[in-house]
Amino acid sequence: MPIYMDRHVMPGVTAMDVAEGHKKDLEVQEQFDCKALTYWFDEERGVAFCLIKAPDRQSVEALHNHSHGMIPVNIIEVDSRLVESFLGHIDDPDSSDLSAESASLYSEPALRTIMVLELHEAVILKTKLGISGCYELFKKCNRFIDHLTRQYHGKLITSNKNHWITSFSSTSSAVQAALKMNGVTPDFASDNPDIGNLFWDIGLSAGDPVTQKDHIYEEAIQLAERLCRTASNGKIVSSSLVQNLYEREKLEKLSPVHPDLRTLDPDEEQFLTTLMDVMDKVWNKEDLTSAQLSRKLGTSKSQLYRKITSLTGKTPTEFIKEIRLKQAVHCIENKEGNIAQVAFETGFNNPSYFSKCFRNRFKVLPSTYRDIVN
Repeated sequence: MPIYMDRHVMPGVTAMDVAEGHKKDLEVQEQFDCKALTYWFDEERGVAFCLIKAPDRQSVEALHNHSHGMIPVNIIEVDSRLVESFLGHIDDPDSSDLSAESASLYSEPALRTIMVLELHEAVILKTKLGISGCYELFKKCNRFIDHLTRQYHGKLITSNKNHWITSFSSTSSAVQAALKMNGVTPDFASDNPDIGNLFWDIGLSAGDPVTQKDHIYEEAIQLAERLCRTASNGKIVSSSLVQNLYEREKLEKLSPVHPDLRTLDPDEEQFLTTLMDVMDKVWNKEDLTSAQLSRKLGTSKSQLYRKITSLTGKTPTEFIKEIRLKQAVHCIENKEGNIAQVAFETGFNNPSYFSKCFRNRFKVLPSTYRDIVN
């Protein structure tokens, strides 16, 4: 049977109210062929998240409506393994003692700080080390990230080649872990002259497990990934919410913590979100220019130049090219056509120009890189 997580917005509701609601769900759950597994509640923010095994979303709504009338605003289907990775459990604490007659009062926020990491200049490393050497490097990186994340009471959620997602219940711990990541050079890197200094581009965001998106923590993960894309030369970029949470926990400003850490203000964050929403749709259009991008964003060319340069250190034209080239890397690594096909698929209308751009960016021809990774 599927497992669903829902989101309730309930300002003014207390932890005792939510515990009573959970108890009522347990009392009538069998009538709706459901099993109320557990919940998380943030009393300060007035949001709750219930985890329920049910035939469908309608059954979840019907159960809540019948038992206490607190209808969720969002419901998504979730993978129990991901829920446990992010939140630590998928049933009530001391579930063996919990019954419809004696529901324990339990309250824990589900807000998590998400860190996304990518190894800086991974393509160049693959060129130097070869695919087998890079595979061994990524395994060592995986162990390093997992160990350091646990050291700061976080959890490594997923790792995929050169892409890691970690989660922390404490924002200050996430920030400290991010600074530590780029503050030390692992032994396996310093001992290999082909690797040298090893840096991660890091994005930090925070959010709830259920929003209007379709997947657990999708909104926070997407923002962290986009922040990671704006990071360069082993920098850390965080969202405005991360800054607010950090300052609430540590009672000190985040910005002076480290020169390699940058926090976007809300306006910059909104622009980044809008920019990437548009780019996700048009990045591979051959006729896309900075002028067209400015029109799609409803801003002037000068404003676009200023905002993108401030965010990424690149001009709009360089920014578009960087996205296309990184997508080309993905296509080559996944054997999605020959070099000419990859060029056209990623928005270049001339394979020779594509090869020139690829070589200038990654210090290797795309055909040579294809031979290395495949």
